[in-house]
Amino acid sequence: MKQVEHCSKETYIEECKSEGGVPILYADIHEAVQAYCKYLRTRAYDEFETSEADAEEGILSGSNCDWVLMNDGTVLWRSYPQIEEERAKSGNIKLRAFRKVAGLSQAQLAEKAGISVRVYQNYEQGVREIEKAQLSVLLRICIALNCKMSAIFMDEDMIEMVKKYHHGRI
Repeated sequence: MKQVEHCSKETYIEECKSEGGVPILYADIHEAVQAYCKYLRTRAYDEFETSEADAEEGILSGSNCDWVLMNDGTVLWRSYPQIEEERAKSGNIKLRAFRKVAGLSQAQLAEKAGISVRVYQNYEQGVREIEKAQLSVLLRICIALNCKMSAIFMDEDMIEMVKKYHHGRI
């Protein structure tokens, strides 16, 4: 967690807003931890409940400056809704959610799909864009998850390309 010493809380909040962020202020770390746990549940990033201890550790050890400790002990969360919404739509996030629903670890899914664990982890963690994977890899993952490709990998552009491909070919 970043600690702000160079400017006032009001100035920092205005900076955040000018960068497109939505500053959310909490009275203290305890209130921030409770809000973060609730956020994780509502965003479905985890299908299990995050403990307060894990949430607090995540806030305190975070180095991306989303969590900021102000001089008066209040805690500010710099939220960027537009970025969050784009991230939630990405195939990488959907991939993780489908894997968890299937009750598989990353290693189990990789084995079931016939791909290396490292390759799968790179897709799920966003190191590689799953939408740009080879078709054979996409199919292997979907078969292992018993789901349609469109549920995870297809955005509007991809759907239009598939429609163009199928037009007149069926």
